[in-house]
Amino acid sequence: MTGSRLITAFALASIALVDAGCGGSSDASFVEYRVVNANGGTLTANVGDAFRLEVVEGLSDGTTRALSAEATVTWSGPPTVTALPEGSMPSDSILPQSGSDPDAFWIQNPDHLTPAQVAGVLYVLDAGTAARPSVTVSASVSGGSTRAGNATASVAIAAYPTGDVTRGHSLYAANCASCHGTQGEGGSAPGLNNEPDHVAGDPDWTPQMLAFAARSNMDDQGVSLDVSMPKWLVINSAAGKPLTTQDFSDVYAFLQTQHGEGSSPSP
Repeated sequence: MTGSRLITAFALASIALVDAGCGGSSDASFVEYRVVNANGGTLTANVGDAFRLEVVEGLSDGTTRALSAEATVTWSGPPTVTALPEGSMPSDSILPQSGSDPDAFWIQNPDHLTPAQVAGVLYVLDAGTAARPSVTVSASVSGGSTRAGNATASVAIAAYPTGDVTRGHSLYAANCASCHGTQGEGGSAPGLNNEPDHVAGDPDWTPQMLAFAARSNMDDQGVSLDVSMPKWLVINSAAGKPLTTQDFSDVYAFLQTQHGEGSSPSP
């Protein structure tokens, strides 16, 4: 084979390889809409998660592709909790309560997060008592010239991860200490440590509730928190990536070892 033919053959082979890895051949056709984990991986959410879902197009060759920019997705299945205004004092929490089914829901908190930021984000506070807990979510797709359709999926619910005190200390120091005090005693923001009126010492709070509050910007009663609170759902931590449920579990484990009172009121 001559040098020019070798180059041509190599170029054609390279193009074929690129086409094979780009989410479907050009003649693949639409089959169905599918609900998937927006971050990749399986449809399994841990208790404490703010689990982001998205809808993709399933194609005839078994691959998927993203929805068109004009598509609108409406989520349903679990209930939607809309945060009460900051300063509200409800007699009972507006958050769904634990039972036989998993405690999972969508949220709206317009004082902190836009509808786009919370779209498809499933919050999970409890696994319930079933042997194999799961939550069924549905999505309706429409908009412009987009083919209207629906998709349904079952999200498995796994246990809240065990916390690590040492790792939690490092995470807390890097992300929270400047506002909540070096020992969680409270500073410019409320106390979080193991004191009766602080988060880690309040029986109405749980480790997963801390993970929920940080990424929903509402408290254990469903009340919107101060607008100065970081929007941990959509911003990066000091390490340059979003905090995970494991991270919050570790932080809570550390806070349970800490004591001391600051000057700020509890949440």
